[in-house]
Amino acid sequence: MNAYEQFCYCTTRIESVNTNASTISVGTGFFFTFTTKNGNHKVLLITNKHVIEGSNKLTIHFSAAKEDGFPNINSHINLVLSREFDQIIYKHPDLEIDLCALDITNYILNMINNGQRIFFRSFELKDIPTKEQILDIDPIVEVEMVGYPSSLWDESHNMPLFRRCLTASRIDIDWQNKKIFLLDGACVEGSSGSPIILYVSHYYSRINNTTNLGQPRMFLLGIQFARHNRSVEGVLKMGNGLVVSNLKPIVDIPNNIGYAIKSDCIKDVICLVEKNELEKGTFVSNIK
Repeated sequence: MNAYEQFCYCTTRIESVNTNASTISVGTGFFFTFTTKNGNHKVLLITNKHVIEGSNKLTIHFSAAKEDGFPNINSHINLVLSREFDQIIYKHPDLEIDLCALDITNYILNMINNGQRIFFRSFELKDIPTKEQILDIDPIVEVEMVGYPSSLWDESHNMPLFRRCLTASRIDIDWQNKKIFLLDGACVEGSSGSPIILYVSHYYSRINNTTNLGQPRMFLLGIQFARHNRSVEGVLKMGNGLVVSNLKPIVDIPNNIGYAIKSDCIKDVICLVEKNELEKGTFVSNIK
């Protein structure tokens, strides 16, 4: 499978039901795997805090796998998390950073042990660029955003949507001294939690004015979490054209600027997972 084919299986649509069981919201999550200091393989579902806030049930979707291990594009398997999430949620300690992870390792193990064949692809620590690698990337680059904007989803094949946009602020510095950067693209509801991916399959220029003709380049740059709107005040007219002078409607108009958390913040969440494992002495079977 080439890179773009694998990107099709790195995300999942998250359907969240609130505590009143009356409202369903949709967001995006993506899979991230790493090995703990105890040698256990963990599978995390990375998303925004606000995607799961106030929820008492989450539904996520895995593509089914065929006997040969390749994805069955016509089938997918739902995983419903309906208990309290306190034991598997790890929220970024900075309240201003809208990032969290769900440790779904044991759920995946249970699915496998029950004979369910699932297929997914995940990001790893090596995909998060180092400071040195960031400095070797153009400050403004073209990126891919993978997710479920406006709740759109190819349900028949469990496929996300791809949107191409530009970084709107320099990725080598922190916007307003926060661990974020801006995107020039249509970031709408449902895109929250989408991975922002830099992928170049052919040649690319380097900061030192040399050109790389070798290996493709792929980095997980960030996680989309918000959009910027501008408020416009208008006038309210009746059907006959008369203006209702005491009412002035205010409408929020998107200006196609989005906000993304820098992927390096995922490491802070991983530290919480490892701290919990060391304190509680929890061990799980390795997922290979």
